[in-house]
Amino acid sequence: MSHEQLSDYFEELRGYWKALLREGSPQAAQLMRSATDAQVAELFRELERKNAEFRDNMVTQPAEEVARNRAERMSKEITRWTGDLNAQQRKAIVTWSERFLPTGEDWLDNRLRWQLQLRELLEVRRDAPDFDARFEELLIYPERGWAQGLRRKVEFNERETVQMLVAVGKALNNAQRAKLATRAEWIAGEFDDLACARESAPLAQQEQSVAIEQ
Repeated sequence: MSHEQLSDYFEELRGYWKALLREGSPQAAQLMRSATDAQVAELFRELERKNAEFRDNMVTQPAEEVARNRAERMSKEITRWTGDLNAQQRKAIVTWSERFLPTGEDWLDNRLRWQLQLRELLEVRRDAPDFDARFEELLIYPERGWAQGLRRKVEFNERETVQMLVAVGKALNNAQRAKLATRAEWIAGEFDDLACARESAPLAQQEQSVAIEQ
């Protein structure tokens, strides 16, 4: 698979993910609007716990350790699709991880900004007439609030990731290709099932989905 084909595939996956978020946004907004003050407070306590965990794992750790952990996670994920990796594939993953631009501090800053926006929105959840629209914006399009520095790093890292996957793909043996094909067919079937479920939904629900998408 070429660089362009993989890039197109990832864009398609993003589209599916956005569509799923868009489908669930009205129900999520309703839950948030009806949440008690105690529930909102518990939500942000959990977010603060997650922030501390993220800081420990992605910000304060030495860069070499972060890179090594990143390579290990990617190796495990690719192995799920292909089976055991060969030396050439493992080298491509290590090289990718070493070239990967660090984003830990950028992501932490972004998380805190996003959570502040969410906190401010939830403070007026029962009074703001545009609550649902503002909540949907936060839920589906968080990247619109990214700082330019983070955006540039993400774009660079995405290109590097695609190049690494192309290199791994070129080094596939017959057994790996067979396992990958089987896995890909299963995923494609899952997407088809989702599409069929949406097409068979009640008309009113489909009309609501179309209205949201517009």
